[in-house]
Amino acid sequence: LGLQLQRDLQMAISEYAPGSQIVANGNLITSRYIRKIPSMSWKMYDYINCNACKTINIEPHTAEEEYSKLTNCRQCGNIFSVSKRKIFLVPAFGFEADGDKIEKPGLIKPEKTYRSDTAYVGNKTNIPVLLRIGSADVELIISNSDEMVVLNESNFFVCEYCGFTDLDEKYSLRYKKMAHKTPTGYKCKNNGQNQLKKFHLGYRFETDVVQLRFLNPDLTDWDSSISVLYAVLKGICMYLNIEQNDISGCLQYFFNTGTKRANFALVLYDKTPGGAGHVRQLNNQDVLEGIAKEALQSMESCSCGGESKDSSCYSCLRSYYNQKHHDILKRNYAIDFLTGLFAK
Repeated sequence: LGLQLQRDLQMAISEYAPGSQIVANGNLITSRYIRKIPSMSWKMYDYINCNACKTINIEPHTAEEEYSKLTNCRQCGNIFSVSKRKIFLVPAFGFEADGDKIEKPGLIKPEKTYRSDTAYVGNKTNIPVLLRIGSADVELIISNSDEMVVLNESNFFVCEYCGFTDLDEKYSLRYKKMAHKTPTGYKCKNNGQNQLKKFHLGYRFETDVVQLRFLNPDLTDWDSSISVLYAVLKGICMYLNIEQNDISGCLQYFFNTGTKRANFALVLYDKTPGGAGHVRQLNNQDVLEGIAKEALQSMESCSCGGESKDSSCYSCLRSYYNQKHHDILKRNYAIDFLTGLFAK
């Protein structure tokens, strides 16, 4: 094709992943291969999302299928079943198009594999700073060059010989046989087996990270915590005049020793690998209080969900990047919690 499309790997594993379609140079191009470099292998990691606290646990992948260090959750100690283990590979060399499937774009929107999400991997033991927002107690933990991972958990069946990949969400087994060609158009040798193995896609990166742990009132429910997270992110962008594309966040389990129950911390990070200095600005009590007030005002000024406020829209909580959570994002969750921060 003579085209080289550049995209940060955080976005590429969703927008350029096999099965996705891209309009470029007047053509509708379908991504089909995870690019391979001769004599170099992809990095692979085993991982399990804990059912109890939703923390992601990651270890380097080993060739022995039965062996795994993932036995207990690093956060809550929950015991894992090996059957829950998944594998993600890092498509560090990029993706290649299906040369047999180049069409002219029509009226139908190109397909994307949007099942990507970000999780906190780092576990640095930085000392928390106790601050106050209104009448609420908050612990802030700031760490430079901490680690995040972005995952696309769609089911990709990959030929480990040539990189051919079939996106199939309905096939449940780990291996699949499918005749295919290499990126150069020749029949894949693949030891004569045509075997594809199921993987997910992921990318680990380091950046500046801030954890906000609300001690009282606290966040105990996942659904409401997600809404609070995106309300706070909106407040940060508005109060500090930061582009929405420059920061993001996720949730992280921790045990609140004051209330003696499981809580969720807000993990906020710079999307630029290495950090851009945005989240470091949160290490200030006045700034945090200003952000909380801005977030609350933004949620209250929206009209979606009517009087019950039990919905969300692109004017308040929803965005292009949190589509996975659109069904559970509700303004009233964020409003109730943020109002509680200033209750006397």
